[in-house]
Amino acid sequence: MYDYPANIITALKDFPRVSLLSQKTPLEKLHNLTNFLSKDENNSTNFFIKRDDLTSLAMGGNKTRPLEFILGEALSKECDQIIITGAVQSNYCRSAAAASAKLGLGCHIQLENRVLDMDSTYHKNGNVLLYKLFGAKISYFPEGENENAADSSLLEISKYYKSIGKKPYIINLSPEHDPIGALGYVDGIKEIIIQCKNQNLKIDGIITASGTASTQAGILTGLALENLKIPVFGICVRRNKYDQKKRIKKVVGKLLKILHSNISIKDEDIHTDDRWLGKGYGIMSPEVLDAINLLAKTDGILTDPTYSGKSIAGLIELTRQNNFEPNSNILYLHTGGHPNIFAYESLLNTSS
Repeated sequence: MYDYPANIITALKDFPRVSLLSQKTPLEKLHNLTNFLSKDENNSTNFFIKRDDLTSLAMGGNKTRPLEFILGEALSKECDQIIITGAVQSNYCRSAAAASAKLGLGCHIQLENRVLDMDSTYHKNGNVLLYKLFGAKISYFPEGENENAADSSLLEISKYYKSIGKKPYIINLSPEHDPIGALGYVDGIKEIIIQCKNQNLKIDGIITASGTASTQAGILTGLALENLKIPVFGICVRRNKYDQKKRIKKVVGKLLKILHSNISIKDEDIHTDDRWLGKGYGIMSPEVLDAINLLAKTDGILTDPTYSGKSIAGLIELTRQNNFEPNSNILYLHTGGHPNIFAYESLLNTSS
């Protein structure tokens, strides 16, 4: 089975880190979804889920893990003001605001207008409500798909905080910067390996949403450090599969550099699929809506229209297309996003 992940532990030991996870998240079988797809699709694949929607910070989600390393670095530099940019319903911004509050740091969120033609609920409920409850300062950036311009705007915001005596730390999510946050899923894979070892479970593939690329890059790197050949399927939630693959490759390269590792990850080991991206980021297709309903009704697990709903739609359709070997064990990494559900109330209410 799996050896203890000593290489990952050694690789991460010198990075500053804060504690935001109060306990390991469950890794369990999706019994009802497995039975449903097996019965209706004549498929013998077994599905398991890593419940990172249940991380202990601010209604959960995968952003807790990267923030342990990002904010660890911020505190090591004695910064007292966090600055981050994201979409209006950004799970990263919500988690950053909550973590900043927990650590006694200020938090400034720049919201980018990525999803057009949404109703007032989208702009007031869900994560937007939580930003305010966590005490974050909010500003708005008119463009939604201009990453360089959004990052430049953060620099101007940073200048303001410096002018009033603060020491700001910018959480950079573009692949041009050192991917400190990707260390979170190098460490996350360590947790998964230990859980699989304890459960005597061999995983034949991992499926997750792929957006900033740091989650998928961290998983790939952690697996490579332990010399585990498990394919990772990234379901694109923001850009096409070709651009996403380039982004992941760049993040992996920078991640290996900060880890001082001489291992390599081949292009053919980076799997991206954009068939459930639909019309773009934050836009829910009928297939995604159906997948959200299916997992909720089979296993009582919630997924969101932006990230996890698209990745569970990918898992379901890949299964129906017989992409997995008979009797294989596929692990679905649930990235969370529960507050988003309330921002999409009017669209989700159309489901039966």
